[in-house]
Amino acid sequence: MPTIPTVFRSIDKGDYRTTSFKAHKRYIVSETGSGFNFYGAQHQKYTPAIGAAIASDDPVNENGTNQFMVWNHIDHRYYRHPYDPARTHEHSNQRTTEKFLFLTASLFSIPYFEMGEKIKPGTVSIAEPGHIIHDDGLGNLRSHEINSSSFADYRKLVGYWTFNNEFRKFDTNYGTITSDMEIKSHANIGAKAETYSITTHPGVTLTGTVADSGIAGAFDGVNSYIKSPNHKSLNPGAGDNFAWSFWLRAPVSQSNQDTNYNSLIRKDVVSDEEYYDLKDKTVKTREINKALTTSFPYHVSIRNNQAGILENGCIRFQQRGGGNSTNTVSLTSTTQCTGSSTNQGWHHIVAQRSGSELQLWVNGTKESYTEELLGLTKNNAKVMFGGKQTNHDFARFSGSMAEIRYYKYGLSSTQIGSLANADYNTCGVYQSSVVGNVFYRNGHIVVSSPLPKFEGALTGSYKISYNGVHTIYENEVFVEVPKDACNVSMNPTATYNPPDGNETSNDYLTSNGSGELIHPGFISGTMKPYITSIGLYNDKSQLLAVGKLSQAVQKRDDIDMNFVVRWDY
Repeated sequence: MPTIPTVFRSIDKGDYRTTSFKAHKRYIVSETGSGFNFYGAQHQKYTPAIGAAIASDDPVNENGTNQFMVWNHIDHRYYRHPYDPARTHEHSNQRTTEKFLFLTASLFSIPYFEMGEKIKPGTVSIAEPGHIIHDDGLGNLRSHEINSSSFADYRKLVGYWTFNNEFRKFDTNYGTITSDMEIKSHANIGAKAETYSITTHPGVTLTGTVADSGIAGAFDGVNSYIKSPNHKSLNPGAGDNFAWSFWLRAPVSQSNQDTNYNSLIRKDVVSDEEYYDLKDKTVKTREINKALTTSFPYHVSIRNNQAGILENGCIRFQQRGGGNSTNTVSLTSTTQCTGSSTNQGWHHIVAQRSGSELQLWVNGTKESYTEELLGLTKNNAKVMFGGKQTNHDFARFSGSMAEIRYYKYGLSSTQIGSLANADYNTCGVYQSSVVGNVFYRNGHIVVSSPLPKFEGALTGSYKISYNGVHTIYENEVFVEVPKDACNVSMNPTATYNPPDGNETSNDYLTSNGSGELIHPGFISGTMKPYITSIGLYNDKSQLLAVGKLSQAVQKRDDIDMNFVVRWDY
């Protein structure tokens, strides 16, 4: 039978496959103030009316965007419920990602077509005069200048009382705390701290370039206090190491006090007792306000500025291990922590037991210590910061505190130095090198930190670089060409008929040696076609793709030939 010229072959479903892979494209953006910078704004719980916003001192960003609206947008989108996957637009791991939105923030939003499907984790870098920020691949933007290796061990941080998030409770940035204060804890303390009449204001003043950082709490010297519940981790025994770290700013004069000292931190006044309620016929718990004379693990106080007292403004750290006042260890600082001294009146205090010593550190220097250790020091009292006048004469405190931390181990000199480091560039006050977050899927870069160095981080000239993630699909079709197919060219000058005995010399010139006669136009070569391209068609005979060979391949009729056609998109 004659060989029928063919150039089409159907493709089996099993001969087609698609493979995807990720490609990363580097983007570099050099700008001058094109990010959203909203700083110094009063962040309200609800977006105010436009008229009210316009009437405020600084209602809009550089591009005219209302500050309230932008801040509230990223707050509710990412930070209001930071680790709840049902309520945040980009879920993150609480163990590895630090999410915190401060009063001030800068936002850089990347359009989809300049990002791809998302930002590749670990590729974001922000370079601005004065600092370099990079992301760690876990959603955190970190500062190169802050040395996190010197930080205290956060895993041993039992309690952390910070005012930096308290502004969310107010209609403006600062106000008086009238509700419970959150205790950040790795010990699962479980309850919030009762807070009364604490006024928030700008916090620790940094050195180098004088600027306030974070938020502090001011005690009025009459009724202000913070009361934390008793917990086993806050109640160290005689052989347990522990450390209190906090920042203190006392007023120049405490003449409104009628006692020779005021309490900063104590665990010897407010306790609980069980009683039988005759009305309800049940056993209940109530607070009792009295000085416990048995034992207490710590009492940190400040001496008042009064005539005749040699230790005005000095810090005293006490511990009592028995039932009378003679069984007491007391340490006193040499530095007077009052007045407008270094760091604009702020001082860093550490009162701790480390190994065989009780120690008192002021501004990173060990000023007093003793190896006299006591017996039982535990009690059931609550931890008090300041106190009401009616609680105890010595409980009242007039001044400010910030960044109060309690560790369940003794801090090293390096760690204490880090906690006391209030340098504008290398600050360790907040024990974090995280200054913002990257939301990879949404293309948002947010810089927000209590540190003034990062306020308006995208205001001046800066450069942001990052890798965008693009998915590339590689399509592959396996084309089988059997040896008995596609052996004839469709070129009309190369077609022929098998000899049937009726040919004349005018029809064919010669034989090709296999019984086939070649047309006169071919004086040499062969009729076997050369494959130069392969076209892929759909079931409607519409051309979808063409694969071009780098050089023609002669079709063989003695073996099957296979081709693979690939294309990407």
